Amino acid sequence: MTEDVHSLLLSLNLQTNAVIVNQCNKDSEKTIEIYSRRKEKLRIKIINTCERGLSRSRNMAIRNSSGDICLLCDDDEVMVDGYEKIILDAYKTNTKADVMLFDVQYEGTNKLLTVPAGKLSFRRILSAHSVQMSFNRQKIKESGVIFDNKMGAGSGNGGGEEIKFLLDLYKKRTRIYSSNNIIAKLSPSESSWFSGYNAVFFLNYGWSTRRWAGLILGYAYLWYYVVLHRNDYIKQCSTFSVIKNMHKGFFSKR
Repeated sequence: MTEDVHSLLLSLNLQTNAVIVNQCNKDSEKTIEIYSRRKEKLRIKIINTCERGLSRSRNMAIRNSSGDICLLCDDDEVMVDGYEKIILDAYKTNTKADVMLFDVQYEGTNKLLTVPAGKLSFRRILSAHSVQMSFNRQKIKESGVIFDNKMGAGSGNGGGEEIKFLLDLYKKRTRIYSSNNIIAKLSPSESSWFSGYNAVFFLNYGWSTRRWAGLILGYAYLWYYVVLHRNDYIKQCSTFSVIKNMHKGFFSKR
C-alpha cells in the first residue's frame, strides 16, 4: 500500500518481469523497464489502484500477468539469486504440476515456511502460505478459481484466503506439488491482520474456517484447532473464550 514502487523493485531483488499492484489513492497503469542488480533488463507493469483488499490485488495481478509460470510475492520478501531457474527446473522435474510451492526462509534465522516435498494432500495444503506459491497461469485461468475477495488482509475478515484458493483448486483436481528449494527470504514485519490472540482473531478464524472448509469439516476443524493450538493462545485467553468466539464467528453471516 502506498509504496515507493521504484525502491520496492530494488528491495525485492527481482530478476524476472513482474506486475506490481500498489493500493493507493489513484487509479493508473504504466509499464517501465528497469535493470536488476545483476543488470538484467526487466519489464514491470505497475498498477495503482483505489481498491482495497489483498485478494483483490492478487486477482488483479493474475489478470494482468502474461507469463507461463507466475509467482506470488509480497512486499516484505527478498528473492534469492537465481530463483527463476529454481522454479522452472522444479516444473521440468514435476511435469504434472499445475501449482508448485517452495520454501521461504525467515531472514536472519534458519526457520522456514515449508511443506514436505511431493504432491500435496488436503491436510498438507492447510500448512501452505501465499509467499510459497507459484502456478501455471493457463491452468489457473481454465479452472476459474480466484482469491476470495471476502478474505485476506484488508477485508476485515482475517486471513486464510490462500488456503481457500488452493482447496478450491484441489477440488477441481488441479495438481498441487511442493519443492523444498528456497526461493526467497522473508523480512520480519508487522501483520496487517493479526494483532494477537484476541476476540476479533477468533471471531474471524471461526468465520474463515467455515468459508474454506464448509459446515461439517469446518466444525470438526474448529475443535481440532482449539485442542491442537492451546499452547499458542492460552497465555492470552481462556479455552472457553476461544470456543465461544470461534463458534460465534463460525455461525455468523458476513
